[in-house]
Amino acid sequence: AGPTKAEYLARADAICGDALAETARLGRRFLEHPRQGRPNDPLGSSTEGLFVPGLELREDQAERLMRLERPDEDSEALDAYLDLFGPIEELIRERIRVARAGKPEDARRIEVLMDELAEEQTRAARRAGLRECGKDFTAEAAFPSAGSR
Repeated sequence: AGPTKAEYLARADAICGDALAETARLGRRFLEHPRQGRPNDPLGSSTEGLFVPGLELREDQAERLMRLERPDEDSEALDAYLDLFGPIEELIRERIRVARAGKPEDARRIEVLMDELAEEQTRAARRAGLRECGKDFTAEAAFPSAGSR
């Protein structure tokens, strides 16, 4: 038999808590050094300072969550939450690609789509009973809380 739903939620939230703390650290580093050696290139600095390392964090978080043994009971909300990692990661990769190609309008359009999917993923996490996974990671990167150290 697999883990209980409560055991699974606790393990998944521990992974998300780690990822949330890393996201806050990333946000703080970026706020302390926003231009990353690119004083006249805000698109490039946000790409290299937030999106590239943020993608790596998300990929690690997703990989760790996917490795967790699932509870026996089905959860459509949990499936929806986990299934959104792939599309969001693809959008981040595309956002990085167009930004590096010097296309700020395309980057902004992709960011809107990313935000919509991230909100949907957050709602799915909350419906599944995931507290830490249901927090707003985008806001944590942009406005890191002092409590996430």
